[in-house]
Amino acid sequence: MAMDLGEIMYLLITGTADGIYGDGSKGAVKAFQKRRGLTVDGQVGKKTYHYLSFAAY
Repeated sequence: MAMDLGEIMYLLITGTADGIYGDGSKGAVKAFQKRRGLTVDGQVGKKTYHYLSFAAY
């Protein structure tokens, strides 16, 4: 799971994260969902949120 946090940090450090839930954010969520075996819809629902909340630990 540390890799996911690293990817998030990379986005923040490189400035590709802009605080707006646009195409880049949706694409990152879809990639995260795919890696976790979740339904890939680009929306942060209950299951995606659950997995994201543990990605930082």
